[in-house]
Amino acid sequence: MKNALWFSRHQPTDAQLADTHRLGIEIVDVEWGREIASHELLTEEDVEETLDALKKAATALNAEDILGVWPVPLQERILAGKSPRGGRVKCWAAWNGERSLEGGKPTFKHLRWCHVGQL
Repeated sequence: MKNALWFSRHQPTDAQLADTHRLGIEIVDVEWGREIASHELLTEEDVEETLDALKKAATALNAEDILGVWPVPLQERILAGKSPRGGRVKCWAAWNGERSLEGGKPTFKHLRWCHVGQL
């Protein structure tokens, strides 16, 4: 199994964890990734600090993958190849279906992980 960092404010669901294992990936730190994902991104400096924190966490954990939820300014960086790691860590985003009704409690069904870029 390859090491991975979790990147979301929320805990991974059982379906997300099962799909992670299907890919031969094991999330080795959820809380560190939840902490990083909880930072609000309001400026370019916030984006850079978050990318740097992800880089440091991935290096410390020897993580080859990061799985979770990617805010748009981070998506832009990992897709455009402007990340500080030079594209060595695969970034995965959850493809979710069956969203909740408007105004209802947030719910979803995990469909699969999608490779969306490199960090």
